[in-house]
Amino acid sequence: MSQKKTDKYKNTISKQDTLITILKNLSNSIAIIILINILLTFVRKIASEKIGVTFSYEWVWWGVYSSIGLLCLCAFIFYIIISLPIIKFRVKPLTTTFDYLVSVFTIGIISNYFLIGGPVTFWSGSMLSNLFDILLIFSLVLFFYFFVGSIIRLIPKLSQDKIPNAHHEYNSGNPIETKDEDKLNRSDFANKLGEALENQQQNESLTIGLLGGWGSGKSSVYNMVKEYSSNLKIESGEESNILYIDFKPWYFGKDNHDIIRIYLFHFLEEIKKTRGYNPKIGKVIKQYADIISTVSVRSFGTIVSFKEMIDKFLPTRENVSLTELKKEIENLLLKFPKRIVVYIDDIDRLEGNEIRMMFKLVRLIADFPRVTYIMALDEEIVKKSLASIYQVDADSNFEDAKKYIEKFIQIPIYLPKPDNNDLETFFSEQIRDVIEKNNIEGANDIQIVKSLIDLKYSPRNIYRYKNLVQFYLPLLKSEVNINDLLYLIMIQVSSSDLYNFIYHNKKVLINEESTFTEGDRNKLNNIENINEYRDILETLFPSIVRLFGEELKKFKSSEKILWEKNKRICSYKFFDQYFVYGVPTNKISQTELTDLITLLRDGGLSEVKKGYINLIEKFSAAELNSKLGLRIEEISGPHQEKLLHILKDIYHLKYRKNTKFEGIDSILSLAKTIARNLHFENHVFDLQFWEDGNILFTIGIHNYLKQTNINKNELSVLKKAVQRAYINISDECFFINFNQSDAYTLWLNWNHYFSDDEIKLMVNNWIKSDDDFENILNFTFNNKHSGLLKNEEILIGLFINSTRYLTDEKIESYFKNKCFPSTEYELDEYITKTNYRNVGTFILAKNKLFKFIIEQLEEIFTLSVSQHILAQPKSYIHMGAELIIKFGNENQRLKIEENLKIIGDYNQEYIKEREAIEEAQRDLQLG
Repeated sequence: MSQKKTDKYKNTISKQDTLITILKNLSNSIAIIILINILLTFVRKIASEKIGVTFSYEWVWWGVYSSIGLLCLCAFIFYIIISLPIIKFRVKPLTTTFDYLVSVFTIGIISNYFLIGGPVTFWSGSMLSNLFDILLIFSLVLFFYFFVGSIIRLIPKLSQDKIPNAHHEYNSGNPIETKDEDKLNRSDFANKLGEALENQQQNESLTIGLLGGWGSGKSSVYNMVKEYSSNLKIESGEESNILYIDFKPWYFGKDNHDIIRIYLFHFLEEIKKTRGYNPKIGKVIKQYADIISTVSVRSFGTIVSFKEMIDKFLPTRENVSLTELKKEIENLLLKFPKRIVVYIDDIDRLEGNEIRMMFKLVRLIADFPRVTYIMALDEEIVKKSLASIYQVDADSNFEDAKKYIEKFIQIPIYLPKPDNNDLETFFSEQIRDVIEKNNIEGANDIQIVKSLIDLKYSPRNIYRYKNLVQFYLPLLKSEVNINDLLYLIMIQVSSSDLYNFIYHNKKVLINEESTFTEGDRNKLNNIENINEYRDILETLFPSIVRLFGEELKKFKSSEKILWEKNKRICSYKFFDQYFVYGVPTNKISQTELTDLITLLRDGGLSEVKKGYINLIEKFSAAELNSKLGLRIEEISGPHQEKLLHILKDIYHLKYRKNTKFEGIDSILSLAKTIARNLHFENHVFDLQFWEDGNILFTIGIHNYLKQTNINKNELSVLKKAVQRAYINISDECFFINFNQSDAYTLWLNWNHYFSDDEIKLMVNNWIKSDDDFENILNFTFNNKHSGLLKNEEILIGLFINSTRYLTDEKIESYFKNKCFPSTEYELDEYITKTNYRNVGTFILAKNKLFKFIIEQLEEIFTLSVSQHILAQPKSYIHMGAELIIKFGNENQRLKIEENLKIIGDYNQEYIKEREAIEEAQRDLQLG
């Protein structure tokens, strides 16, 4: 109830001041308008009687009229340019000089025209009369524009809180004004302090130190002290015994003496407002200020001392001492009707020398009777500032600074520490307010509040924190993990060094396998109060324990996938998102993804396909598909099937032989994820679904799903789809319609869907000439000729592999008819003549085959005998031997068969011997 009375009292005073101002301005305006009318009447009368202007030619008249009219137009345009910003920012009418000039000038001319000088006649008199008519038109237009502009300026501008989605109110962090705003239950403390000040009886000057950290609420407590005195005045009907004066020294200049002089004049201006003020006090304080402070005016390189000027022109002033002036001030203030409380704030923002000057001010220069100083300061910061001006060791500095403060502050009062329950309630209200306004779900506000309390957040810091959250949350709430963002902003507010360390060390913080230097570790551990942030850091970056010297566990791939899915700051994909004001131009927003998912649910196939294509053209397929994959669970089965259909069509649409579409692999990757989900649900596509797709897409899906070995019906359909796709493309060599890498993929997977004999028939249809055979051999040799010639084993192995899909007729024709080239030199000659590098390499390997196989068989046999082991030639040696037996000449066949028989006989004897030994060992064990 008392607060309402206070507000009513303040509003009454404000309305009275406003009314007085309006009446004052109105009376001035009326006086000026009357003056303008008197002047205009006199000028018009003199001009009509004394000045007679006539011209022989009419065009001269119109030239004069046009010139005057042009000047008026220019003046009107100039006024429009000046007034537009005033209208835009809704400056109240009649509050600028231009407003008064325009309104008084136009009203004066209009009233003089219509009210003075007889009947109104327009454009029917002399030239001077017509010119006055032009001036009337100009005045009417100008006044109309001014009137409309004034109406617009009275209409409130559409503020930000009326704009959709911009309804947040940012808190300036300014001190609270009344106890109704007190959320930390400090009003009782303020009332007791106010009561003590009201009941103070002694006349001596007193200095009270209100001590607390920056932003802890010192000024808020002081405001509630003033409110206590105001309520006493309203309730009792009598004036308070105290005059409160606020002073902020850091507003003023660098010169310490400036602060003293400005304070004394500020003190004087405030006490003047009190009923019963003695004007003599003002005169004496001004004399005191002039003598105690030398105020210099620097201009054009010269310095003029006011003190020197006074001493020069008033030499008798020398006889007036500071002591006498101060004594006179003290005597006058003893009779002052009120006690005076001066609140000096923001002392901790001053430098060391300035702080010393403020202490001297309150205890030596202005320690007037019936004046109590309340000095609000952060004791630790003031100690550091004072310590910095001493020239001894740091510990001694700090101790000296502490003693210095104790010397000047008579009553140190420490701001009461808020109860944790009050803090928790206050912080929770602030955080939940922002979270609810942004419709956030899943935010761990309880843990966030606990961390804020653990970090000893002051009320001002919590308002700074809330403001930053309000700013970032609407921009990033869909793009990042909310809890991580709240923690990161917490660090940003309370430790800029740690925030910058995070910003510049992405790789070290995210990748557990990345190396870090001892400098990185020291940089982190040297950050002030780093241990207070350790739990938060380990929540944000699990890998950071390495920098604290602890062993790092190996994270599972499933954990990393979950980090990405939850848009955590510890994932590479989302880290950078936390340090921007929105979504980067090349990154898709979660809002756009949501729109696409909604379109999948509600739109038709062609509409969704169009939307998907627009997004991959605006961003990239890789960007879209990687982000969409993280939200695939939001899409139901039927809609996932729709998306798979679209991916199949887009893959087919974007595939090109010679230019690989960037991101086509990401299309297949997302398709595999969707196919797996549907596969596990035993979903079976009909064969027609796959028929118009790209074979590489279908093979990729089939190879991925067959690893699961479930839903065999779907796997069977997919295998048939791949077989049909192979048949559709097998009329021509794969290299004709596919790039080399994809053609090779098709070649390697062929035998999974057809027998070797079936493939041989299709390949044989490809070979119509040596050109065709050259292309087919690309599957095997793939232009590796320089390396092949240096390693005969690889050359022979590739040759044997290349014969797998060749018919016996084709192989036999080369064994019987192709004896050139047989050496590397002949190969170069062959390539020069025919330009068939692969065919030449194929023939060279065929001609080396017999010798190589024989040498291998003999070497294997010799080694096996010497080591008494089983002789086991590699599979490609067996295949090479079979080729020679089948297609070589008689002599070659006999030698190969002979060697194989020797090895076979040796292996039989070896096996019998091993069996005999094992049987003897068993008998020995039984006996």
